[in-house]
Amino acid sequence: MVTGIVIPHETRVAVFEHQFGVLEDYQAAVGGYVEPVYLADAHLTMYANEEGKMRQLPVNRRATCLWWLLHPEMRGHDILVGDVVLIGSTRGHGSTTALPDFLARQLQHNGRFTIEVSTNDDPAHWYENGRYFDDFFEAAIGAINLQERWSQIREVRVTPA
Repeated sequence: MVTGIVIPHETRVAVFEHQFGVLEDYQAAVGGYVEPVYLADAHLTMYANEEGKMRQLPVNRRATCLWWLLHPEMRGHDILVGDVVLIGSTRGHGSTTALPDFLARQLQHNGRFTIEVSTNDDPAHWYENGRYFDDFFEAAIGAINLQERWSQIREVRVTPA
């Protein structure tokens, strides 16, 4: 069994931890066959409903936002629909592990968040932008928007304030 996070498509429903052991656990969480979305650089895998777009499931704005934050190449190219599972991964394809504790805590944190950026001129230093958000996903949207507008940003991240 590994611990993951379920990100419901309905934004009024909080993300929550769930134990996953077998394929059927993932299928139950997403409501059908699973399609993996690998985030190899972040050592994560997201599982979405494989037929979700065909079945016209609602857009999962939070999962899509997290995907775009962690994998900027996908911004504006694809979306995730329905409920989504987020799980850790050691080597990508099929090697699931528990979600890292720090990420599980961040996604379920009820406090404030801020955005930090590293720049092309100083990639080793992280700068806080001075804006605060009440939700991780709001901060992630702010981080994506900031990176889209400011070409000097090398990387963005969301951290508890």
